[in-house]
Amino acid sequence: MSAKTPKVSVCIPTYNRPDFLKQAIESVLAQTFSDYELIISDNASGDATTAVIRSFKDSRIIHIRKEKNIGLVDNFNSCLAAAKGQYITIFHDDDHMLPDNLSFKVEALDRNERVGMVHSNFHIMDENGYITQKNAHFIKSQDVIETGTSFLKKSLLGFNRVNPPSAVIRKECFDKLGGFSKKVHFTTDWEYWMRIAMHYDIIYLAKPLIEYRMYHSDGWTSSQYLAVIDGGMFNNLKGLQDEYTTKKIILQQTKHMLSDWKNINGSVRNRMIESVNQLVEKQYLKHGEKRKALGSIVRVCKDFPDLLFEMAMARLIIKSLLGLRLTEVLKRSLISPRDNK
Repeated sequence: MSAKTPKVSVCIPTYNRPDFLKQAIESVLAQTFSDYELIISDNASGDATTAVIRSFKDSRIIHIRKEKNIGLVDNFNSCLAAAKGQYITIFHDDDHMLPDNLSFKVEALDRNERVGMVHSNFHIMDENGYITQKNAHFIKSQDVIETGTSFLKKSLLGFNRVNPPSAVIRKECFDKLGGFSKKVHFTTDWEYWMRIAMHYDIIYLAKPLIEYRMYHSDGWTSSQYLAVIDGGMFNNLKGLQDEYTTKKIILQQTKHMLSDWKNINGSVRNRMIESVNQLVEKQYLKHGEKRKALGSIVRVCKDFPDLLFEMAMARLIIKSLLGLRLTEVLKRSLISPRDNK
């Protein structure tokens, strides 16, 4: 007799974080909803990960250990391929589910057949597990069922609207659309959410249902795409390029789907240029490093020639050649003084 198919597949890709992983597993096992399998995909960890997993005596846990590290995106996709549940969540190995996380999201998907993904509000915790910000999602007030088109437009014109470990998707999304794209890295989840929105509606739940660990570590994959400037964390040039690539991929697929595609495409280009402008100004021009600023702009234009012919890019190139102080002097000299009356 075959085993009953679980309603939900909780997938935790992990690599070399046994202490955090233990907490993540505990939070899954404490769910009020119990009809799930817990797949832990160990990406060839060289530490105590196996011992941590084996310390839990629960028949719902499935341990898959890779013989060699296959990379983040492939590990995500191997989780999706192994999942048997009707619904799937890719949960981070250093985050916590709050007890009603699965219950609320399963109910939301059960009630709305046109919805392909549900995500939620969250609390932010630090490296030590202390809550530093409650209700951290910018949408706080109420639950929202958003059409895929609306979600898609807002994602293209703004930023990633989904905290990745808060997302639960239908398995049919993976069966129909495939997994996470390897064309991008830092924003592969963002690309996937937008791809899902091309075919399904999206639900946001205002109740915080996970605790998301946020801190910076040089050993993280994401550290390649982030820069700490004046105490704040920003996408570095590599991160901005990855984000723009993601949006271009989706724009190429939605040209005949979005009625205002041309305006959205132009806005996406302008947003990219403005983001590069802010980055080079904070990171280089503020410190008089014109050569580094110009080098960054050259790399962007080489990878994305479509940006080179935008007026905003021309202004940025001039600013990088002149520097901030001379640019400001030139701007003042070009402004005609008002008549004194």
